[in-house]
Amino acid sequence: MYIRFSALFFVLTLSLGILISVHPVGAVLRLFVALIRLPGNPDAENTKTAETAKTSLVVAGWTGVLIGIIDFLGQLGDFSQIGYGLAVALYSALYGHLIAYLFVYPLVRQGEIAAKASAQGQSLQQH
Repeated sequence: MYIRFSALFFVLTLSLGILISVHPVGAVLRLFVALIRLPGNPDAENTKTAETAKTSLVVAGWTGVLIGIIDFLGQLGDFSQIGYGLAVALYSALYGHLIAYLFVYPLVRQGEIAAKASAQGQSLQQH
């Protein structure tokens, strides 16, 4: 498998920067712990942080696409560099979506299911 570390690094650092700017560092650290040990009892804050992480990974991937296309268009005179710009562009989007939906989305979904079950349980207790 061919890995573009520059695209992967870009996606991870930009999404982490977005995540830390929106949520406290403690919430981000709890999210990383939850990613390591997926089964558990998700809380509402962790679900919100995971949702932000998922969105920021996708946004970072598409930002990488824009930067890669700009690099690609800047290298149109040198045909040997065109592939690098396109690779950065496409790999950024791929990495952003893969990480978001393979690792972070299960936490988001687990939190949504737990919140729905909790709401149904409270609704049954009130009747």
